[in-house]
Amino acid sequence: MQDTNDSLVKSLFRPIVRKLDDPRLAAYHSYIDTEVAEIACSQSLPFAVSPQLLNIASADPADPVLRQFIPDRQELIHLKTEAPDPLGENNHSMLPGLIHQYPSRVLVRANSECAAYCRFCYRRSLQHSRRGFISETEQKNICDYLRTKRTEVTEILVSGGDPLFASNGMIEKLLMGLRQSLPEAIIRLCTRMPIVVPERIDALTARLLADFKPLLVVLHCNHPAELASAQMAAIRQLQNAGVQLISQTVLLRDINDSAEILERLFTSLIRLGVQPYYLFQGDLASGTAHFRVPLSAGLSLYSELRKRLSGLALPRFAVDAPGGKGKMYLPEDIVKKTAEGWLLRNAFGHEAIYPEES
Repeated sequence: MQDTNDSLVKSLFRPIVRKLDDPRLAAYHSYIDTEVAEIACSQSLPFAVSPQLLNIASADPADPVLRQFIPDRQELIHLKTEAPDPLGENNHSMLPGLIHQYPSRVLVRANSECAAYCRFCYRRSLQHSRRGFISETEQKNICDYLRTKRTEVTEILVSGGDPLFASNGMIEKLLMGLRQSLPEAIIRLCTRMPIVVPERIDALTARLLADFKPLLVVLHCNHPAELASAQMAAIRQLQNAGVQLISQTVLLRDINDSAEILERLFTSLIRLGVQPYYLFQGDLASGTAHFRVPLSAGLSLYSELRKRLSGLALPRFAVDAPGGKGKMYLPEDIVKKTAEGWLLRNAFGHEAIYPEES
């Protein structure tokens, strides 16, 4: 067993800003509609932002970092094309905390909480139904299930919430159970923690993750401004321990929807040794339309990125199709544009319509 840093972790999470009237948000109160924001948070996704994010953000309402985390009245607008479970994960839930949608891959929802809540989160509606880290009973049931799938499942995605919003002891116990159940499986641990609370990635945590190779950390990073000195230090901490990092980015309206910004982001990541992996078109989660870029604009932007970036720095453009139809690669899986939107068909033959929004 690893030495744990549990007391340090608790001290890092204690200062998280969870109330919109917190004095640490004073510089932003002029453009936060507190009453509307509190309604939005009570109906779906809670509010939380870390002091570390505030340190790298400005008081400008258009700041590309803070806009991802501050509630907005537009969250109260729900379109007919949106859904509380836009990926249809409930249709593929084998057990509490386990989603098995693709034959060779499973997803474990290790945690339902984060150190900071992205307002465009596609699991936003689930945050009021679960709290905290996955229970020991749930872990045992998942591991029992995985042992019956040793010839089928080759990858385990550990997601959340944020799996690292927990103590090292809890994380180690989960990873140990998963590794014993599927000794040769590749584990992908999806986290925002090196960005939102970079100090969480200390040497003990980095060594812990390295002990469970093959394990990759999937870093969620949306804007080059998120890669300040503390964040880069957290990334290097993982690399120094021998942990491989890849990244995923969500295409966000008025935040990163320009070729210049994304070129800077992906170039910065590859220089840091982080392989850009996915650029995601926005999911059709309820109350997130103001974040989504029209798919036609996203396709044009990606076409420009293909001219600017080498294959090393260019991520795959994809969207998780509505209704649980699975991941669609763009533009490869586009069949045609119809009056209803974009008809998509993936390698499994599943079809879905993604709307063309204004």
